[in-house]
Amino acid sequence: MRRYMSMMVALVWVALVSVPSTAAEFAEEIKGLEHKPGLIDLYVDHAKARALLALDGPDGDGQMGRYIYATYLTGGLGSNPMGLDRSVPNGSDIIQFRRAGAKVMAVIENTRFRATADNVAEKRAVETSFAKSIIWSGDIIATDEVSGKVLVDISSLLMRDATGVAARLGDTGQGSFSIDKDRSYIDTRAAFMFPINGEFDAHVTFSGKKPGPEVQATTPVPEAVTLIAHTTLRELPADGYKTRRYDARAGILSMGYIDMSAGLDEDVVTVLARRYRLEKDESGNVINPIVFYIDNGAPEPIRSALQEGASWWADAFAAAGFPGGYRVEILPEGVHPLDARYNVVNWVHRATRGWSYGAALSDPRTGEILRGVVLLGSLRVRQDIKIFEALAGAGKTGTGVADDPVQIALARIRQLAAHEVGHALGFAHNMAASTYGGRASVMDYPAPDVRANPDGTLDFSNAYGVGIGAWDKWTVNFLYGDYGNQDDQAAQAALVAEADKAGLIYVTDPDSRSVGTGNIRGALWDTGEDALESLANTMTVRRIALDRFGDGNLRPGEDATALQTKFVPLYLYHRYQLQAAAKLIGGADFAYRAEGDGRALPVRVSWDRQQAAIDALLDTLSPETLDVTEPVLLALSPLGYGEGDPQFGRETFTSATRPMFDLMGAASVAVDLSFDALLAPRRLARLHQQGLLADYPALEQVMADITGDMLGKHRSDARSEALRQLVVGQYAERLITLTLGPDIAVGVRQASRAALMGLKRQVSRARRAAPAFSDGLVARIDDALARARTPAVSQPVAPTIPPGSPIGGAETCWHCAPDQ
Repeated sequence: MRRYMSMMVALVWVALVSVPSTAAEFAEEIKGLEHKPGLIDLYVDHAKARALLALDGPDGDGQMGRYIYATYLTGGLGSNPMGLDRSVPNGSDIIQFRRAGAKVMAVIENTRFRATADNVAEKRAVETSFAKSIIWSGDIIATDEVSGKVLVDISSLLMRDATGVAARLGDTGQGSFSIDKDRSYIDTRAAFMFPINGEFDAHVTFSGKKPGPEVQATTPVPEAVTLIAHTTLRELPADGYKTRRYDARAGILSMGYIDMSAGLDEDVVTVLARRYRLEKDESGNVINPIVFYIDNGAPEPIRSALQEGASWWADAFAAAGFPGGYRVEILPEGVHPLDARYNVVNWVHRATRGWSYGAALSDPRTGEILRGVVLLGSLRVRQDIKIFEALAGAGKTGTGVADDPVQIALARIRQLAAHEVGHALGFAHNMAASTYGGRASVMDYPAPDVRANPDGTLDFSNAYGVGIGAWDKWTVNFLYGDYGNQDDQAAQAALVAEADKAGLIYVTDPDSRSVGTGNIRGALWDTGEDALESLANTMTVRRIALDRFGDGNLRPGEDATALQTKFVPLYLYHRYQLQAAAKLIGGADFAYRAEGDGRALPVRVSWDRQQAAIDALLDTLSPETLDVTEPVLLALSPLGYGEGDPQFGRETFTSATRPMFDLMGAASVAVDLSFDALLAPRRLARLHQQGLLADYPALEQVMADITGDMLGKHRSDARSEALRQLVVGQYAERLITLTLGPDIAVGVRQASRAALMGLKRQVSRARRAAPAFSDGLVARIDDALARARTPAVSQPVAPTIPPGSPIGGAETCWHCAPDQ
C-alpha cells in the first residue's frame, strides 16, 4: 500500500509539472517587468534583481534554442599575475537550452569530436561517445500555452563562476574562495537584449580566508572579492561562411577538432584558420567591413595613438583586395565595451603593469571570428617612459620633440595597438620579423632600436617602426585574400612560394619564447639583422647611459627614489639582446616545411659564429660590464620605499646593504640572466649533440674553455675582484645544478661535472691570491656533491630578477615557458 501511494504521488507530481500555464498566468508573471525584445525575449525584474528569458517552446528533441556563449569579466581584480582582468575573454562555446520536465537545462555542446559524414547513425555514434556538459538548470516559472514560450529565471546562470575565479585564486596561493550567493546579484541596469545578442552583468562576491598578497593589494576588504561577471548570448552565425585551411608556415591562429569520419588515408585532426567573414557584393564592395572601436575611456594622447596604430592594418586589407574592408573608430558613448556587436580595444588598469592581449569570440564549429577583444594595460606606457628617461634623461620629457620619452613611448603604443589587433584579426606572433626587412611585421615583440653615435650621443630617431610590414601584408592576403577557383592547399602553396621568393621569414612562439630555443632568428624584444652586432650596439648604449645616470634622469621636482625604478631597465637593458645572440650557440637556421614546397633542411650555425656568440656573452659577465661608477651608486642612495606605488617593490633591485644601493645584488641579477642564456640545458644538449660531428668541438671542451675564460686573472682593484668572484661563484652554482639536476640530459650532466671538477682544481691552484674565496668555493662544491648523502645541505636561493617583460619569470602566465 505504501509503495502504491508513493507511485500515485509521483504521478500526480509529474502531471502537475507537465501542465502548461495559461496565457493569463504567463502574463501575470511578467507583469510590471521591463520587457526587452531581441534575440530572446528578456524580462528584467528590477525589484528582485532577476533576469528572465522567454525561451521558445521545445522542439521534438526538447531543444529550446542554441547560441554562442561567452563569458568575461566586466570588472576585474586589477592584479596582473592573476590574469583576472576586465574584458579578457574566456573562450566561446555553443550553449543549448533544453527542457527536462519542469526544468530548463543549459548544455554546452562538445565540438571537439565530430563526424562530418552525412550518415546520421555515424554522427550519433560520435555524439554519444563523448561527454557534454550541463552547466546549469532552472525551474520553469510559466508556459504560455498560446505562443509556447517558456519563462525561466537565468539569474543563477549569470552568477556562476564561469571564468574560474575561485580556482585561479586557489591555484596561485591567494586563498580559498567560493561564491557567496547572498552578496551576489544581477545588475539589472546592465541587462541588455539586442537583435543578435544578449549581454548581462552580475556582481559576484567571492568570500574566503587567508587572502594572498595580490588580493590584499587590490581589494579593500580582502576576504570579500567582488568582481563583475559578464555573459554574452549571441545568435549562431548565418550559413555561408567558407572555412579556410590552417597552414603552419603562415603565422595565423587556428582551431581544430577530431573528425571521426576521416578516411583511413586522412588525418583525423582537422585544423582551420580563425578569421572574420569578409565578403563582397556583386559590385565588388565589401559587405560588412571589419570595424574596431577604441575604448573611449582611454585618455588623450593615448586614444589617438591607439586609433592611429590600429588603423595601420587598413593598408594590408586594401592590398589584399578589400579597400574599405577594415577601419578603426572611437567607441560611441553608452556602448557596453563587451557588447558582442562591437570589436573593442579596451584600455585596462591594473595595480602593476602586465601583458596586453588580443583575442576573439569565434564560432567553435568553424573558426569564424565574430568579435575581436583587445586588452591593453595602461601602465606599460609609463614603464616605457621610464626606460627612455633612463636612456635619454628626463630633460625633454613632455616637450613634444622627437626624443621626448613621452613621444617615443607613444610610438611604442601605436605599435602595440597594431600588434594586439593583429591577434584579434587571426594573426600569430612572428618572432623573426625584427631580423629582416626593416621590421617586417608588427607581430614581433619590438625592442627599441636606439643607436650609439660615434660622439657618445644616442640616436632615438628609429626607436620604433611606423606602419605594418611586408610580412603583415602577406599574411592578410594569405588569410583573407580571394583564392579564386583554387582549393586552399594549392593557393596556399603558391603563396608560400611567393613568401620564400620575397625572403619573408617566420618563426613561431614555441621556437622563440624560451631562452633555450635554437632558431637563430627566434627571439623576443630583440632588434637588427645581426644579433651579435646588435648586442655590441646595445652594450655601448647601455654603458653611455649608465656612466651619466643621475639627477639628469629625474623630472623637475621628482623624488630621487624614482631613480631606482629607472635604473633597473637600464642596468638590464641588454637582457633580451643577449638572449637573441645566445640563439646562435647550438642553433640552426630553419623553416617550417611541407611536402613538395622545396624548403631546405635546417642548417647548423658554423662553429666560428657560435664561438663569437659565446665570447659576446662572456663579455656581459666581465667586471667592467657589471660595474658602475661611484657617483651613480651614491645617486641611487639612500634607497626609498616607494610609498603608495604597488609596482615599486617588484620593479627595483633588492638590497642587502640598505639604505645604500647594493651593487653586488644588482650584478648577481645580471649574471644570472647571462647564465640563463649561455647555459640553458637545451642549448647545452644541442652543443653536446653537434659535438659528435667532425666540425664541432665536444661539449666538454666548450665548457672547459668557458671555465678558463670565466676565472680570468685576479684583479688588483677590490671592487673588480669582488665582481669577478661573484661571477665565478654563480658559475659554480650553475654547474652544480646542471650536474645534479634530475631532468638534465646525461651528456650535459657529465660535461658539467667535468667542468665543475676543473673549476675546483683551478680555484685551488690560485688559492694564494684569494684564500677566503678559494676555500669557500671548494667547500661549496664538495658540499653540493655530497648533497645526495647529506640532505641537510641546501642550495642557495637565486637572486630575484625584476621583470623586463610585462610579467616576471616567477609569475604564472600563458606566455611563460616551462623550461629553458
